[in-house]
Amino acid sequence: MAAITILMGTWWICESIPIPATGLIPLALMPWLGILRINEAGAPYASDSIFLFMGGFILAPAMQRWHLHRRMALHIINHVGFSPARIVLGFMVASAGISAFISREPLIKS
Repeated sequence: MAAITILMGTWWICESIPIPATGLIPLALMPWLGILRINEAGAPYASDSIFLFMGGFILAPAMQRWHLHRRMALHIINHVGFSPARIVLGFMVASAGISAFISREPLIKS
């Protein structure tokens, strides 16, 4: 396990391979070296938080590609107004709207 940690740290510092790929090293090496079974090594990769962030990271480039982020900002500013206080209000309303639909809590409790 110490060797895997040192290998990952070295590859992160040197960027020998892309950093996200370096994060997958334990998933491959732990079962191969007999440290953990594949189910145990893969369990941290399947948490709700990881899927939440992964979904956000997938949606963000798509929003940038089609300039949806700019259109949403202009739409909000057109509705709330142009004064500094109203722009802050627009940020607050947009944040509240996003927070209403994005949650870490699972919908179905098992």
